[in-house]
Amino acid sequence: MNFRQGGVLLVVLGVLAAMGMVVSLLASYALERSLLAETRGGESRSGVGLRLSSAIEAGMASLHAFEEIAEGLHDPSEGWGRPAELLSGWPTELDGIEVQIFDESNRPGLSLLGEDQLLDLLEESGFSKGEASELRDLLLDWMDEDDDERYQGRENSNLGRGRDPWVPNRMPKSWNEIWSIPEWGEAAFDGQGALLPWAEEFSSRFSLDHDSPANINSVDREMVEWLHDADVISYPSWLDERDGIDNEEGTENDRVLTELPGGEDGEMGELFSSESQVLRIRASLLVGERYVWKEAWIAKDSEGEEQEGQRPEPVNSEEGEAAWGNWKLIDVREGLSLVLDDEKKEG
Repeated sequence: MNFRQGGVLLVVLGVLAAMGMVVSLLASYALERSLLAETRGGESRSGVGLRLSSAIEAGMASLHAFEEIAEGLHDPSEGWGRPAELLSGWPTELDGIEVQIFDESNRPGLSLLGEDQLLDLLEESGFSKGEASELRDLLLDWMDEDDDERYQGRENSNLGRGRDPWVPNRMPKSWNEIWSIPEWGEAAFDGQGALLPWAEEFSSRFSLDHDSPANINSVDREMVEWLHDADVISYPSWLDERDGIDNEEGTENDRVLTELPGGEDGEMGELFSSESQVLRIRASLLVGERYVWKEAWIAKDSEGEEQEGQRPEPVNSEEGEAAWGNWKLIDVREGLSLVLDDEKKEG
C-alpha cells in the first residue's frame, strides 16, 4: 500500500469500524426516503430503478460519515470511492448493486476564469491580442446574465445584423453551443470540419458540468502546466509534492495533499481546491447481459450551511436541492451499458 492509500485510510477505517451500525441506520433511512419519494411522486418505476436510487442514497450516507471523520474528501484512494467495501452494515436489500464514487473535479469550471485569465489563455492558444479580446468579449456576453454589450461582444439587441445568433445570457450547456458563436466556430474548425488542436485542448481543460474549482489531487499535470505557461498561475511546485517526485533520485510515490498552497483564499483559490468539489455517485446492477446504471452528481454548496441532524433529500429531488449537508444535487443521469469502465465519465 503506497502513501496515497495509507495515511488517512488507516485512521478512518478504525473509526468507521465502530460506526457500522450508525451507517447501516443511515443507509436504511435513505432507502425508506427513496421509497417514500417514489410513492409521493406517483411514478411507476421498475424495482431495479428504485434499488439503484436507494443504493445512491446509501452511498451518500457513507460518504457523509467519512467526511465528518476525516474532515474532508481529498481523493477516492482514501477509501470512500467504494463505500460498500469500506463499511460494514451495508443494507442487505442492496446486495448485488455496485456503488462507486468518482471525483469529477479534475477540471475547473469554465465559469471560474476571470476576464484577464481568459484573454491570457486565448493568447497562449495562438491568437493575437485583438483576436483574443474579440473572442473573450463574445463568450462573456454569451455567458453573463446582463444585456450590457462588451466592446467587441454581442447582445440580443443586435439581432438585426442578420448573422448574429441568439445570446442566451447563461452558462453554455455544451461546447457545441460555444462553437455556434460564429467567430468561435470559424476559429475552432478547419476546412474539413475537424476541431483544431487549440480548440480541442481548450475544451478538454475546462468543465461545463459544474462551476467548481479543480481538486489539486486529481487535476492533470499538463493542465496545470498549461495554466502556468499562460501566466494564469505561478509555478506549481506542489505538483512535485503531490506526485512524490524526488528530484535527486527521480522516484515517484503519489501523495494526497490536504491543504492548498497559499491557502484556499490565496492566488489559486479560485481555480483550485485541496478537496473534491464535485462527485459522481454511480450505482449499477447487471441485468441479463447489460448494466443498468444511475448516477447522482453532487457539488459542494459554498453558500449553504449544514444544519445539525440534517437528512438527505431523495435522489430524484429537483436539480439544485440539497443532497446531504453542504452538498447539493446538480444532476441525475441513467442508462444502459455493456461495460462499466471505472475511468469512464458517463455523459
